[in-house]
Amino acid sequence: MRTIAPLTIEIETKSSKQVIDITGHVGAVLDGVPGGTCHLYLKHTTAALTVMTWEAGVPEDIMDILQSLTPKLAYRHDSAAHVAAHFLSALVGPSVHVPVQARQAGPG
Repeated sequence: MRTIAPLTIEIETKSSKQVIDITGHVGAVLDGVPGGTCHLYLKHTTAALTVMTWEAGVPEDIMDILQSLTPKLAYRHDSAAHVAAHFLSALVGPSVHVPVQARQAGPG
């Protein structure tokens, strides 16, 4: 079994609430890998990873649903927006594990 050392993909965001398609970035890293699995992990506690379709409206609908799950409370840690980012990151999670088939990430 061939193992590829951990690699870093850097993404610059434009907003604190943003959905970013990283498929192309991951595909570039997987170029030449015939098959196996790929583990993606975020090193940040106010961001999350998930696998989704990019059909029209789906990313926005998911973000709206996630935002509706954060109650308006008097938080102790920091601002409500910052605490909400921590909560949503914990809810969705910081990692995904995807199959690699024919030199690309498998369908999600």
